[in-house]
Amino acid sequence: ARQNHASELRIVVAQEMLNDNFTELLANTLKSAAGGTCPVSVLYRQHRNEALVHLSEHWRVVPSDDLIHALGVCVGTDQVSLRY
Repeated sequence: ARQNHASELRIVVAQEMLNDNFTELLANTLKSAAGGTCPVSVLYRQHRNEALVHLSEHWRVVPSDDLIHALGVCVGTDQVSLRY
């Protein structure tokens, strides 16, 4: 039901989170839930700026509890949200 009603999975990423492993970890986490219909966006925040990046259809996911939890481990639970 969540997949049918969610309009977007939003992940907030702060500049401080970025390191050599982050993008690979994020990509692998999203790939684990591939094949869904829920779009994914990343809100990238720097000290004085932010940019909202909508990922391509290739990155659409099934927004399961497991995915939400795994993303929460990557970026913090308060940085992951489903929009309806």
